Amino acid sequence: AMFADLSLDQKLPALIRMHERAFAELGGVPEEILYDNMKTVVIRTLTEGTDDRGEVRWNQTFLDFAKYWGFTPRLCAPYRPQTKGKVESGVKYIRRNFLSGRQAESLQDLANQLRAWLSDVANARVHGTTRRVVSEALAEEKPHLQPVGLRPPYPLYEEVTRKVSREAYVAFRANLYAAPWQYAGKPVVVRASDDVVRITFEGKELARHLLCAGRHQVLKDEALHAGM
Repeated sequence: AMFADLSLDQKLPALIRMHERAFAELGGVPEEILYDNMKTVVIRTLTEGTDDRGEVRWNQTFLDFAKYWGFTPRLCAPYRPQTKGKVESGVKYIRRNFLSGRQAESLQDLANQLRAWLSDVANARVHGTTRRVVSEALAEEKPHLQPVGLRPPYPLYEEVTRKVSREAYVAFRANLYAAPWQYAGKPVVVRASDDVVRITFEGKELARHLLCAGRHQVLKDEALHAGM
């Protein structure tokens, strides 16, 4: 069975959130997941990414994410078609059957078309190897997957230290976020999750903003600058 989604970057947060959407869409978490040698999963390639004991050097955040959801990550052996081909074949299928010649008015339009294609074509077809309807085979496999349940998304965040400017703003990801003017010149911690930016000083929360998706924006808060 296939799940696919769209992203404007290949960074780890996007990969992690796509995993979680796949778990929800496919109805559970497998015990093992096979990966190509991608930098967001393993620090180096399999041939280079082992320590002195021959163990893979995983990206620690990704490994913690795998433990959180209870699956074991596995790596394809380089140039071994029995495993690497399994990973690549799905990509080729999407490129040739879905993307080739397709037009869309926006990213959201393309995402909607992709979801419809997954339901009506990819997972409704008779699989070339198993000779079974994909969605029917998935229905039989679902009871063997680990349930998603009500578990919240993996707590993913970025944390950096910044100095509050004389104008009482903090720079983060090419945007400016308002901070209390009384802390001008002091170092604060900026912690960003999927949609929220928190500014703290010695553990105390000073300000909270919605994470800005654009660049070169100024996120104002008159209450924080009152009396400046």
